[in-house]
Amino acid sequence: MKRFSLALLLVSLLGCGGGGSSDPVTPPPKSTLKVASGTFDVTATMTTNGCAVSTVWDGPYEVQINSTSFAMGPWTGKWNPDTVSAVASSEKDQTTTRSCTVTRYSSIYITFYSEDTFSGSVVYRTGYGSGCSADRKPCTTSWVVRGTRQ
Repeated sequence: MKRFSLALLLVSLLGCGGGGSSDPVTPPPKSTLKVASGTFDVTATMTTNGCAVSTVWDGPYEVQINSTSFAMGPWTGKWNPDTVSAVASSEKDQTTTRSCTVTRYSSIYITFYSEDTFSGSVVYRTGYGSGCSADRKPCTTSWVVRGTRQ
């Protein structure tokens, strides 16, 4: 009975829902922002270093955007014009030593906030195959990235 009363109270306070701007199933509005390809200066700040790497991602990058494809430096992937965001990955680098296969690659996740600026993250991953010793665990290292058009 208490559950029913609580549910009835919530319905009466919140209304019967459906279609309002606070409705969690309402998709975000499509962006009217149009981002063109170009060169961007990128700064990257490491946030976690689970893989003990020292990769520096700072520098100028040529960004290519075509309809739904995206490329930037070592990353290629998908562009979403509705959310002005990209998800892309580098090629996987695999090495095998004594039946232990190690796979390394990075991914970038960015969103543009104007035609000339974006922010997001780079995630570097290392994985180990079944032929590796049990003490070799997968790891990730992350950076926060910001880009500004040159």
